[in-house]
Amino acid sequence: MQRTVGFVNFPVDWEGPIELQFSLFDKSTARTVRYKSQLQHRAFDFYVPRVILGAHADDPPSTLVARIGRSTQVFGNVGFHAREVLSGGADCDALTYEVFRENVNSVRYMVRYQDGNYDLYIPKEVFGGKPWPNKVYLQVGIP
Repeated sequence: MQRTVGFVNFPVDWEGPIELQFSLFDKSTARTVRYKSQLQHRAFDFYVPRVILGAHADDPPSTLVARIGRSTQVFGNVGFHAREVLSGGADCDALTYEVFRENVNSVRYMVRYQDGNYDLYIPKEVFGGKPWPNKVYLQVGIP
């Protein structure tokens, strides 16, 4: 789908959302927990800030569900509320990441939250050939 401005057609940005299940991969780092999900052509490495895991920060769950979609606003609260997070809309318990730079196989997004900066590398495969958005929201929960 494209939008027309004047005489020029511009491709429409990816909207999402996409919901993926991730498996625990590495919990040895102090600030993040690493999860993985296999896409069709490559793995999606997901470094979850421990600060958003709340009560689960010291003992991360073996699986995690993440919803990622295009964001048009900044969200202030973030949490880890199991199924309730995924049943709400995009304005419910979400963290907004802003695009930082394009890599060869992914787009790097960054957010500043409490104790520092956190990155989210989204494989380009997720966007299905559409232009990636400038901001994405992230919601997490336990399946």
